[in-house]
Amino acid sequence: MFFTEEERERAQSRVLEVAALDARIVSGAVVGALALTDEDRWSDLDLTFAVADEVPLTDVFEDWTGKLAAKSSGYCDRRSLAGIKRARRSGG
Repeated sequence: MFFTEEERERAQSRVLEVAALDARIVSGAVVGALALTDEDRWSDLDLTFAVADEVPLTDVFEDWTGKLAAKSSGYCDRRSLAGIKRARRSGG
């Protein structure tokens, strides 16, 4: 599925809004081309978030899927979040 630049910006704004209002999110980052300001009309939306250790990821996925799918134009559905795994911190 392809999106216009305006649709991508709306999707990014909505995801960042949901993240900012969710106390379970402890940090976030824009990655990929958007982080480098090298985006073009083909760039996808690459965002990553850290969830507090004690929070089950499935709870966040279910909540976010409902919130994002309700106002999306197809950029989020249950299948898109189902395969995400918790990354373990390494080192220190």
